[in-house]
Amino acid sequence: GGLSVSIPLAPYREIETKSILQLYISHLVFFFSGISVIIFTYYRSKNRIMERVEAAQILLEQSDKIKLFAYSVVHDLKSPVIAIHGLTNLLRKRYRDVLNEKGKHYCEKITKSAAQIELLVDQINVYISAKEHPLEIIELDFLEICQTVREEYANQLSKRNILWSEPSQVSMIRADRIAILRIIRNFVDNALKYGGDTMSRIDIIYKESKEFHTLCVSNDGNAIVPDDFQKLFVQFKRNCADDRVAGVGLGLAIIKELVELHGGEVWGESDGNKGVNFSITISKNL
Repeated sequence: GGLSVSIPLAPYREIETKSILQLYISHLVFFFSGISVIIFTYYRSKNRIMERVEAAQILLEQSDKIKLFAYSVVHDLKSPVIAIHGLTNLLRKRYRDVLNEKGKHYCEKITKSAAQIELLVDQINVYISAKEHPLEIIELDFLEICQTVREEYANQLSKRNILWSEPSQVSMIRADRIAILRIIRNFVDNALKYGGDTMSRIDIIYKESKEFHTLCVSNDGNAIVPDDFQKLFVQFKRNCADDRVAGVGLGLAIIKELVELHGGEVWGESDGNKGVNFSITISKNL
């Protein structure tokens, strides 16, 4: 039998060397292609980020200019409006014996229009400050806020025989006191303005869940059509066509801004027949 076999390996070594070389080349190609893609993506993303930063900076500068313009317009507008209001009142008082009924009527119209503009200027100031001023989050005494609002409107509540109820106990709420006071005051003021002569009670209600405090101001006065609620929280939208009721349509828009700063939501409810409930939530994670 045979004792050994010899096979020449040179051809196989050559094939092996070529295969290894092809593997090196293919891996190097993939490596440098990947590096190129990473570098290209990096610089492209960097350029996009820089463009976004520049756009954000330009937008911020434009926003600051708009705010400055709004503040200056509001400031410059208020002085002549106050002057018109005062001069018209003075004209009506000093020359009431000279003015005929039509003249007195015109003076009254001018006074009301000036008062409306003055109210609008004040509300625009409040709206801007609500968006810009940082919140001062503290532990609130919500019952003290309810008492403050009740005392502010005590005369109206007494004259109209409107019952007032508020919660006897409230969990600790962390929020901005000025903002919450403004919200409750605005809801109560709207109830007194738009609730009508049949309104007999205003109720302040407190509820809580795991993540939110819920504050509700309810009244049994005039109802609101359910579909109209979303429009009320838009700037300069009013649900009352009566010119005798003061308002510029910014109150609920201001509330919406303040509530969103507290990580919550605001909404209204009514069955369309009688009564209105306005509610807000305040995050417990402030």
